[in-house]
Amino acid sequence: MALIDVESRFDRWAGIARGRVGLMQVMPFWPERLGMRRYELIHVAPNIRMGCAILRFYLDHERHDVRKALAALQRQSRAA
Repeated sequence: MALIDVESRFDRWAGIARGRVGLMQVMPFWPERLGMRRYELIHVAPNIRMGCAILRFYLDHERHDVRKALAALQRQSRAA
């Protein structure tokens, strides 16, 4: 819930102009990598599932260090 609050302030339309979509502010290249469809980005439940899967990816990559995982997530958002 805290991540959604920080990313979008619970506004599912936030960030669209910058390319990020939905409550979890998922970048459009992620759905295909997660075996999902791009149109699912605008739907609340799939967007949250994608955001959680992305966070899990970074947690695993950073050996479960939450601070490093969140920093990597933020870097990825800014780079795209």
